[in-house]
Amino acid sequence: MHGDLVLRKQVELAALQSSDSKTRRLFILADGKKSLEQLYQLCGFNEAQGASIVEALMGVGAIGVVGNTAQDPGQGVVISDDIVKKIVGEMANYVGPIATILVQRNARSGQVVTHEELNQIFVTLAENIEGDEDKQQFLAKVSGII
Repeated sequence: MHGDLVLRKQVELAALQSSDSKTRRLFILADGKKSLEQLYQLCGFNEAQGASIVEALMGVGAIGVVGNTAQDPGQGVVISDDIVKKIVGEMANYVGPIATILVQRNARSGQVVTHEELNQIFVTLAENIEGDEDKQQFLAKVSGII
């Protein structure tokens, strides 16, 4: 896990199947604002312990990655659920409902990529759009998503 990832609850506390107090503590604190490192510190977890709990919570869909606190362009970008939805929305303007499948084949929520890799994903997606002008419009719109 990367300490600069930001996690958010995907379900309500009542839906959480775990009665483990450590798991519930981390889940409650996952507010979409705190970094993973901050969550570990607040919970008093070492990295291995915290990573195990986060992996279990992500595995059952209780929490998800929503961003990255790292702003250095040389570092990775986390593709969040929101980013995937925005890319699908833009792509759908040009290719219709198949946009969901095309985006899922190229970008997954939680995936960490460099800015260069993200731009390559956009170029790959644009190859599915007919017309050079439409391709350029798509690329211009998605480049502003991150």
